[in-house]
Amino acid sequence: MWGKLVKEGISKYNGADLKIWITLHDIAYGSGDHEETKEIQNDKEVPTYYLWIEPAGGGQPQGAGQFSSLNEAVDHIEKILPLGKPTWNPS
Repeated sequence: MWGKLVKEGISKYNGADLKIWITLHDIAYGSGDHEETKEIQNDKEVPTYYLWIEPAGGGQPQGAGQFSSLNEAVDHIEKILPLGKPTWNPS
């Protein structure tokens, strides 16, 4: 994970805790794919929120997307989790 931690929470998956983090970084990483437009291909220096999820059972957190706002990141994780909204730690 990289960036400043701005939100963290936990959800349940098959009875195990699933840890979730949202960090803020100053770069939106591009795809690097030369078949994409320059807008998608290249990195941009803009505030970007990154979503991280610890795999069920533990392990290295995996990136689950980059978003232009904290609300977008929160909405995304609340939609993709199989058991609904996580419990967020107080900010």
